[in-house]
Amino acid sequence: MKSKTRRATEAAEQTAPEMDGMTATRPAGKPDRKTGGGPVVLLAWWRRRVPKDKFVAQVLTLMSGTVLAQIALVASAPVLTRLYDPADFTVYALFAVGANLGAAVAAGRYEFALVLPERDEDAGNIAVLACTLSAAAAFMALAMVAAFYCWPTRAGDRLGDGLWIWLVPAGVLIYAWFAVAARWQSRKQRFRSIAHAEIGAAISALAVQMSAGLLLTSPSGTPLICGHLLGRSVALLILSKGMGADLFRFRGKLSRSKVKAVAKRYWRFPAFSCVGSLLGKGTREVPKLMLVALFAPQILGLYALSNRVLGMPMALVGRSFSRAFFPKIAACRHDKRRSRTLLLKSCRNLFLLVLAPMLILLFWAEPIFGLLFGEQWIPAGQYTRLLIPMLTAQFVVAPLGMSMQAFEKQRVVTLWQASFLCVSAGAFLFGHVMRSVEIAILTYSLLSAVMYLIFLGMILH
Repeated sequence: MKSKTRRATEAAEQTAPEMDGMTATRPAGKPDRKTGGGPVVLLAWWRRRVPKDKFVAQVLTLMSGTVLAQIALVASAPVLTRLYDPADFTVYALFAVGANLGAAVAAGRYEFALVLPERDEDAGNIAVLACTLSAAAAFMALAMVAAFYCWPTRAGDRLGDGLWIWLVPAGVLIYAWFAVAARWQSRKQRFRSIAHAEIGAAISALAVQMSAGLLLTSPSGTPLICGHLLGRSVALLILSKGMGADLFRFRGKLSRSKVKAVAKRYWRFPAFSCVGSLLGKGTREVPKLMLVALFAPQILGLYALSNRVLGMPMALVGRSFSRAFFPKIAACRHDKRRSRTLLLKSCRNLFLLVLAPMLILLFWAEPIFGLLFGEQWIPAGQYTRLLIPMLTAQFVVAPLGMSMQAFEKQRVVTLWQASFLCVSAGAFLFGHVMRSVEIAILTYSLLSAVMYLIFLGMILH
């Protein structure tokens, strides 16, 4: 009887795409208030193109908040580049390197297991486990910073005022807890809450960064970092409100024994995905360290601006897509045909979304950067143009990589990421030998695009 019901349900899903989703769809003819309107023309166009696709509606909900947040960040960049110089952005970028690398493994990657259990109480125990591990990792990061800063050479003073390095442990904790809360909200399909968190983070961060730049006589990279941390804290508070209420409802089913049980059940995430995540973050963060080590430190500040106005918006849009994509692919991971169709459709939509901006930057990146940010930032436009192959491939493929987590193929991802890290390091070493930062960045971009295409083939296979 159950098998007949399951077959009937699958048949209904195949014949009625508008009913395909994790939650019930809206009645015909009524707009979905949770997805909101399209504040951006491109989003409105996409909505008209696929108006009855529940999955796309969820993506648009997340992207609406992400797009508004990134519009604020990009619009503020011309002001910030006139308040801060490339050296300040170098310090900001180095903080992000440390915080991102620490947060990548702080929760043991258990946050990605939150959408897998059928029962909320099991997911709640995973959330408790992930938050506890994150706090422990932040204390370890603090001990490492203390040891590093107390070294006789006082390496923390080489860039900026030296205070920024003490903010790295706070960044690790806030980043990691935010990831847990965001995954929980994705499980509950509260995509509107995630969109509000992104907007709140952007507004809070910019308020502090601009105020500090205007009021301080000689601003450094530390105010940029403090503003960013405040923004992420505001986003964490927004997401934690719903998550805390959920955990409170079944607090009696949260226990140490159950936390140990879920830790054992999903042991593959820390065993394989932690290393893979660290390698994945390394492929994005190690190039920044190599720019500082092999070339002039100010180059990292220029590279960081390119990442702020282009890389970060693309990454956040892709992350918004992946948060809606992961529960979807996890639900159909046992159906090869449905999962492959979803992957191909998502790949096509992501490519169409990124095509026009990349073509514009390919021809006019330098004059756009010079006009908006000032003459001293023109090299950042050149670096952006060189990074277009990598940015395009990353935007299309990276969100789809979440399917490897759903299929629990962490070992394969780890091997690919280890290869990617070696290729990235080799590209910058080649540029150093050639004594050209442009050659280093272009080689890194082209080889990264090739690696992402290889990863796409692995996903579809």
